[in-house]
Amino acid sequence: MPSLENRGNGSWRIIVSNGYNPDGSKRRLQRTVKVDPAKTVNAQRKEVEKLAAALETDYRRHLITDGKKITLAALVTSTAKIYLYLPVLMISGTVTGLVLGIAASLILERMGYLQRDVVSE
Repeated sequence: MPSLENRGNGSWRIIVSNGYNPDGSKRRLQRTVKVDPAKTVNAQRKEVEKLAAALETDYRRHLITDGKKITLAALVTSTAKIYLYLPVLMISGTVTGLVLGIAASLILERMGYLQRDVVSE
């Protein structure tokens, strides 16, 4: 369960934990989100809880890449040009995911695990 922190004026911090690193420190992801400050605190909290649940799901499925990895790559290569490669990585990752999803669906359908609704005449 993510922890939520009201920072005031419609700003909330979401912290998601996911186990421990080999050195014993917690693995965490922090995001600050803005919601409508005109809403009540309870309404804000409900909206942030929905965002936090989605963030936690994506983080646990490894759909969120830590920006530190890309920054580390820029430091190792001593160039910021690696950031130009980021859109290529995002597009190729999306296309690969789509192709794998379609292939898996076709394989499962052929094996009989997926059944299509067939209307008999």
